[in-house]
Amino acid sequence: MPKSLRPLFAEFIGAFAIVFMGSAAIMMSARTNSQAALLANSVAYALTIAALVAAFSRISGHFNPAITVAHVVTRRTAPVDGVLKIVAQLVGASVGAWVLASTFPPDVLQATRIGGTILASDITFTHGVILEAVTTALLALTVCGVTSIEARPPAAGIIVGFVVGALIMGVGPLTGASFNPARSFGPALLSGIWEAQLVYWIGPIIGAVGGTVLWDVALKDKG
Repeated sequence: MPKSLRPLFAEFIGAFAIVFMGSAAIMMSARTNSQAALLANSVAYALTIAALVAAFSRISGHFNPAITVAHVVTRRTAPVDGVLKIVAQLVGASVGAWVLASTFPPDVLQATRIGGTILASDITFTHGVILEAVTTALLALTVCGVTSIEARPPAAGIIVGFVVGALIMGVGPLTGASFNPARSFGPALLSGIWEAQLVYWIGPIIGAVGGTVLWDVALKDKG
C-alpha cells in the first residue's frame, strides 16, 4: 500500500473497530440483561482503544473526527489531510455499524439502535453538549500528554484506554459517552435514527479543540 494511504487505512480500521466493539458490547449487554452493563461496556471500549493506540499510533492514531479537527486547528495536521482522515473515520464507522446490522438479531438491533449513543430522558441538549465537551477535553489532554513524550512509552495505549474507560463510567448513562462523532455517526446512519446527533458533533469538537489549545497554552513544554 502506498505510504500516503497508510494513515487513512489506519483511521478507517480504528473507527471501524471502535464502532464494532463499542456497539457490540452495548448490544450484548442488552441481549444478556447484564447487571454490570456499564462496567462491561467501559472495559470493552477501553481495551479496544488501548489496542488501537498501541498498534496504529505510529501511523495515525486519531480514530476520531473531533481529535482530527483539533489537530487541524492547532496545526498539527494539514487541513487536506484532516479532511481525508475524517472521511476515512466516518466510512470506517459506517462499515462497522453495517457489519453489526447485518449479523446481530433484529430485536437487539432495534432495542439498542445498533448500539448507538443516546441522551438520557432527563438530559437536555445543552447539558449533553457540555458533558461531551468536558469529557472529550479530558481525552484530548491525555492524547496531547502521551504524544508529547519524545520516546512514547509502551503503556501509551493503556493510558488512553484507561481514561476512555473512566469517562464512560462517569457519563455513559447520561450521554452514551461518545466523545467521538464517528462513534455516533455510524450507528445513526445504519439505524436511521439521528436523535441528538448534533450533541455528538458539537460537544466533542468544542472539547477536543479546547483541550488541545489548553495543552498548548498552559501545559506544553516551551523549551
